[in-house]
Amino acid sequence: MTRVVLAAHGTRDPGGARVMELLARAVRERLPGTTVDLGWLSVLEPELARVLSDAPTDIVVPVLLSSGYHVLVDIPELVHAGSGATVTPHLGPHRHVVRALADRIHEVDAEPVAVVLAAAGTSHPVGRSEARQAADMLSGVLGVPVGVAYASGEGPDVPSAVATFMDAGVARVTVAPYLLAPGMFADRVRTAASAAGARCAEVLADHPAIIDLVVERVLGAAARSGGSDSAPRRESAA
Repeated sequence: MTRVVLAAHGTRDPGGARVMELLARAVRERLPGTTVDLGWLSVLEPELARVLSDAPTDIVVPVLLSSGYHVLVDIPELVHAGSGATVTPHLGPHRHVVRALADRIHEVDAEPVAVVLAAAGTSHPVGRSEARQAADMLSGVLGVPVGVAYASGEGPDVPSAVATFMDAGVARVTVAPYLLAPGMFADRVRTAASAAGARCAEVLADHPAIIDLVVERVLGAAARSGGSDSAPRRESAA
């Protein structure tokens, strides 16, 4: 039986932990016969290192949207030291993520005029480039301008990005959290959006498109490894 471990960023928000647990359960249901476990990179237990040491692991999926320390250093080192599993690409930017973003935006604004994509924040140039790429992809889907803001670190921050649109005469701005789960960054983005007079969409959470992407990451890794009788088999989404 194939064992998959989802590597998730830790959170002190119970809602954030619950979202990751729901995501793991949904992936488990989509890949019958596959063991799907959750390993945390910080704050919560069980830690990824322990999960990897508990049993042989075939595939590790970084359930993270952007490149940074965890994607580029932390996860590869832990996997190399503990299991030798295949590490898939992280989740973003990807058309499925953009689909989820567009749906979340339309939940709060049926006809958006301008959007600010609000990422957690990273000093890594690849991570910042990926946020810009996701914004450009989202702009192509929505047909409206999409700016980028960060909830921490180097700017622009959410109020500045919203103000840039409003100063240009845009009547309405929607902020789209480029975040998977509730937590500190989601709270910070929502508060900043409200203070700036903008609408704010929900986090991506266990949107069907995110589940689709994780399943595709698993199946892609299994195919690249040559497959076997115990390789994951896909069950169609309901």
